[in-house]
Amino acid sequence: MEWTIAYDSGADLRDMKSSNGISFKIAPLKIIVGEKTISDDGSTSLNQMQSMLDSGEKKTGTACPSIEDWRLLMEKGDAVIAITISGEVSGSFQSALIARDMVLENEPERKIFVLDSRCGSGGMGFLIERAARLIESGMGFEDICRELSLAAKKSKTFFMIQNVDNLITNGRINPIVGRAIKTLRLCLLAAVSKKGDLEVIGKSRNFHKSMDCCIEELSKRGFECKRFMISHCLNADGAEEFKKRLLKRYPLAEVKIMETGLLCGYYVEKGGIIASVES
Repeated sequence: MEWTIAYDSGADLRDMKSSNGISFKIAPLKIIVGEKTISDDGSTSLNQMQSMLDSGEKKTGTACPSIEDWRLLMEKGDAVIAITISGEVSGSFQSALIARDMVLENEPERKIFVLDSRCGSGGMGFLIERAARLIESGMGFEDICRELSLAAKKSKTFFMIQNVDNLITNGRINPIVGRAIKTLRLCLLAAVSKKGDLEVIGKSRNFHKSMDCCIEELSKRGFECKRFMISHCLNADGAEEFKKRLLKRYPLAEVKIMETGLLCGYYVEKGGIIASVES
C-alpha cells in the first residue's frame, strides 16, 4: 500500500524524506503583504519575508491552503493521513475536510483521515513523525487514526514572543492585553490551550526570564519532557540558549532546533521562539 502523509506548513518540520512506501506532501499556507501573496513553500526565506514586513507600509495577514491544494495532495497514495494546524486558528482543517469529501465522493474506496493537530510548529512535527513510525510498524489504517487522535491531545506547545503586533492585528490575542504588552515592552509567554487556541500564561520584562517561566510551566504541568522541538524566527542564539536551559533541567531529553516556516515566523515575529514537547 502506498501512503501519503500530507500536512500544512503550520508544521515547521520540513526535512521528512519519502521512503518505505510513504510520501510526504506539504500544503502551503500564505502570507499576505499588501497586494503580494507569499506561499509558505520554501521559495521565500524568513529574511526575505521579514524585509517585506519591515517596510511597515502595507496591510498584512495570512490565508490557509485552499480546498484545491488539499484535494490535489489527497489524490496521491492509497491511504492518506492529513494533519492540519489547529482548527481554532486557521481554516486549513475545514478546507482539508471538504477536500476529503470531494475525493471520497469520486473514489469511495480510498482511505483518508484528516487530523486537527490542535497545535502547530513542532507539535505537528511530532504527529508527523509518529504517523510515519506507525505506518512503518505495519499498523492498520483505523488503528493509526486512533493513535494519532490520542497523541494530538498530549503534546504541548509554548510561545516566547517579543513583538505581538501581528497577533493583535489578526485577532490571535485579546487586543487590550496585546496593547498592554506592547506599551510596557513585555515579553509574552503563551501556550496552545486544550481546544487549540492561544492562551496567555505569563509576561516578563526579560526574554531569558520567559524561557525560565516556560520551563517552570513544563514542570508544573507534569510533562515527561523526553523530546522537544524548538523553532525560532531568526534567533538561532536564543534557541541555543533555551536548549541549554532545557537540558539543565532535563539532561536526558532529546532537543531538535529548526527555523520556523513563514507562517509561524509571521506570528511569533523576529526573535520569537516556539517550544513543543512530546509527552
